[in-house]
Amino acid sequence: EDDYIGSGDWISSYKALEKFSIKFGTTKVPPNAEVDCDLSAWTNEMHRTLSNFAKGELCELSFQQIEKLILIGFCTDRADLPNLSRSDVIWLKRFFELRRYKDLFGDCHVTSDFPGLVEWIQQQKKLF
Repeated sequence: EDDYIGSGDWISSYKALEKFSIKFGTTKVPPNAEVDCDLSAWTNEMHRTLSNFAKGELCELSFQQIEKLILIGFCTDRADLPNLSRSDVIWLKRFFELRRYKDLFGDCHVTSDFPGLVEWIQQQKKLF
């Protein structure tokens, strides 16, 4: 599991968004908000990134970063983003890893070089 939380810039922006959401009850930062205007641009970038993630595209955010955004209501504040749970995010991340593996190697016969993905596939097989 990826333990990367992010750069100091990401954490600072996240904390500013968290404070904004506590004060205003939303994570939607208008461009003319009485806060650092960079926060609006950052939330727009996070929205684009999470939207791409929900579509199965490459996501540069770590699991922990996505989880942090979900926990403060980032997805519920935006109708076009699915309201993802923690388990949804974990499942989607692994599914997208499997898709990337297939794109690279041409099949889904994952080798032991990818132990986390192998374990996830075994869990999925038990469920079905």
